[in-house]
Formats: sequence, C-alpha cells, structure tokens
Amino acid sequence: MKRVVILVALVLILAGAGGAGWWFFLREAPAEDSVAADEPDSGGPDSERSVKLDPIVVPILREGQVIQHLTLLLQVEFAAPEAKEHVKNMTPRLRNSLLKELHGVLAFRHINEQEEILPIVRKRLLKAGNDVFGPGRVSAVLVQGMSRRVPGDG
Repeated sequence: MKRVVILVALVLILAGAGGAGWWFFLREAPAEDSVAADEPDSGGPDSERSVKLDPIVVPILREGQVIQHLTLLLQVEFAAPEAKEHVKNMTPRLRNSLLKELHGVLAFRHINEQEEILPIVRKRLLKAGNDVFGPGRVSAVLVQGMSRRVPGDG
C-alpha cells in the first residue's frame, strides 16, 4: 500500500512539473499579449542597411522561478549595406547571441529593477551584433517595442 501511495505521489509531482514546464516555456502567448512578427523591411532609404527581427521573448528568472516575460521588437542597423542573403543566413546566430546577452544582463537584479534599462540593453545588444557580424559592421540595435508580462496574468 505504501508503494502505491508513493508511486501516485511521484506521478502527480512529475505531471505537475511537466505542466508547469509547458505553461511557462512551450505554450503560445494569449492573443491579447502576443506581438505579431514584423514584416521584412520593404523599401525606404535604409532598407538594405537594416533588418527587423521577429519578437524575442526572454523569461526573467529569480531564484529558479520565472517572474516575468520580457518581449522585445528589435531592428538591427548595419554600418554599410549588407547582402540580404548573408543576413538571413546569420539571423539564427544573431538571435542566439542577442538572447544570450539579454539573459546575462537581465540576470542582475539591480539592473532589472531599474526604471530605465534600455541604454544598458542597447549597449549589450550592439556588442552581441558586432560579435556575430564582425567589429564595426553593426551600427545600432534599435528597440522598437518592449513589453513585460507576469506569468499567470492572462
């Protein structure tokens, strides 16, 4: 009888952990909180010098718990015109580098609790972009939109 109780408790704990993992990491955001992906840049004087990225969602962790999700809309501007095919091929590496920098900077409580974190975030994202494309090739990483959402509020 003890084994059955322990087995049932273990199954409930694993199911709860799996459900929590799905809820925080795999579930699609609700419609009112979701941000539509940007269309590729279509014309304009700097269309060959910039590229808009799909929204980047970063979970902010404190003591192993997700306390909020930060969604960023970014546009990367290059110092000189870049071949669209090259930029397209490098986009996964760029997104990975940007996510790594965002996780790094937002892991510090004193930075995340500041009123204005955009200057710090922009500086770190510019560094990450130049790490991927080469020194001086990325002139700016523009934050076009930023929103925060607390898990469970929707």
